[in-house]
Amino acid sequence: MTRYGYFLSSEENSPQELVRQARLAEEAGFDALWISDHYHPWLDEQGESSFVWSVIGAISQATSLPVTTAVTCPHAGRPAHGRSAAPHPGGGR
Repeated sequence: MTRYGYFLSSEENSPQELVRQARLAEEAGFDALWISDHYHPWLDEQGESSFVWSVIGAISQATSLPVTTAVTCPHAGRPAHGRSAAPHPGGGR
């Protein structure tokens, strides 16, 4: 049987928008999700480049679809990128 997936472009959409699109994809009947993982947008016009592993966690809470990454980026700046994307648990303290 053919399965259909939905592609989530992390270079072009905010984390909140990616989660919204994932929910809509599940509601529309897609079978899986595929999300890009780039350290920096390809073009300045794209303007986004979230820490995709945090986004995958949010998507996993919002949908039951499997998520696969595309082009996982091993970059030296990834630990800092991840920390900057993490919520501040102290409420700004």
